[in-house]
Amino acid sequence: MYLLLGAVAIEAVYGLVQFFILKDGNWFGYNIKVNRPYGIFQKDTVFSSFLAVGIALSLYLQRWDNSFYSSKWKKLLIAFVLFSATFLLVQVQSRAGAYGGILVALVFFPILWMFNKRFFWNSFLLVAFGLFFALMFFHSARGETESYYMNAFYRIVYWKQVLKMFSDAPFLGYGYGGFEYNFLHAYRAPGVPPVDYDPIGNALDHPHNEVMFWLLEGGLVAVIGLLVFAAGYIRSLFKCAGWAKRLSLLALVLPLLFHSMVEYPFYHSVAHFFLFIVFLWLADAESGLQKAYACSYWFLARVVAILIPLIVVPFMLTGLQTAYVLTQYDRTKDKNPQMLEQIINPLPWMMMYEFQMRSVQLTFSAAMHDKAGLESYVEWAKAFLHNTPRAVVYSRLVYALQLLNDKEQAQFWLDEGKRVFPRAEFLQKMSLSAGSAASGTK
Repeated sequence: MYLLLGAVAIEAVYGLVQFFILKDGNWFGYNIKVNRPYGIFQKDTVFSSFLAVGIALSLYLQRWDNSFYSSKWKKLLIAFVLFSATFLLVQVQSRAGAYGGILVALVFFPILWMFNKRFFWNSFLLVAFGLFFALMFFHSARGETESYYMNAFYRIVYWKQVLKMFSDAPFLGYGYGGFEYNFLHAYRAPGVPPVDYDPIGNALDHPHNEVMFWLLEGGLVAVIGLLVFAAGYIRSLFKCAGWAKRLSLLALVLPLLFHSMVEYPFYHSVAHFFLFIVFLWLADAESGLQKAYACSYWFLARVVAILIPLIVVPFMLTGLQTAYVLTQYDRTKDKNPQMLEQIINPLPWMMMYEFQMRSVQLTFSAAMHDKAGLESYVEWAKAFLHNTPRAVVYSRLVYALQLLNDKEQAQFWLDEGKRVFPRAEFLQKMSLSAGSAASGTK
């Protein structure tokens, strides 16, 4: 638990460095004008729920760690997390993290008050000081924040559409992995009247609610599975001794559960999913329901313990190298295809890698009048769009079909692209008479 709290402390330090120290044009690419810290997560809302979990851990350990009172380093670590996490939660301006932190405080402060009033006042003052200094240094990026607050309206639109689609496939859903295609084509189906304000952007791979996501892809069968899972967790909580312990364990997962109901943190951050699994295990461990089994096959366990890091660590490191090269390639105005040859292991980022490689293929095939290359791109683009609709792929598919003199197919895909992506200006302006490749963003 203290290792997890230490991880939160490291992220808090990074967030403070972003907020106070980084200058314009910094190497990290952090935008100091907006100045909403996101730690290592690249998404401020995910960072905020991670901080809220840090507050929950700090309060939990004060109540349930018997050695806390006699350990100076534990006191220091917990004090730092309580102050810095509160400070950063205000600066991040994320409701997901803020509400998660409020829920944690509402549960834990009464528990601490009943347990030890000194612990309560220490924690309360640290949180209060964090709020006070946060308001002193408060930085509001008004334009960014206003657009961010519109997400509340977005979610209502997403959820209404999911419930509307649910009636067409209530038991088994639409199938796993097809959310983006199915949602977008149902929302912008032919004959559906346009709305005054369209909140669907150029990509939507999750409805910002985990239950809704399972409901659409897996239907009632998947949701029943979730309910069975939840019932098992609640059973573990009720087996724990006393309401204080039960509520404390529940409070640990509250920031993650709340965030998963309004966004999709587990798909942005492995750290969040790891925390979630650990907290579920903790409820089992505290319930006394766990059973221990002796394993005499120690040799196999040791071999596996060595093999897994030997395979996983190089895979992850080469994955990071791939991400770095692809990001650099994407940011350069003058694309140099030779940069892509530096990639060692494309598997962790296969979709982005294949997208860039296919873009290079289209450029060279168009320049060399390579019919086979163009046909290969068309085949790939159709399969790609059926799984991951993107406006720029529609435009390039139309361009490739024009070069192949297949005007009927080109018109069909252009019409579909314009219908599915009405806000993509470069696609809306495109016509079959265009003689050059359409440009756009992923």
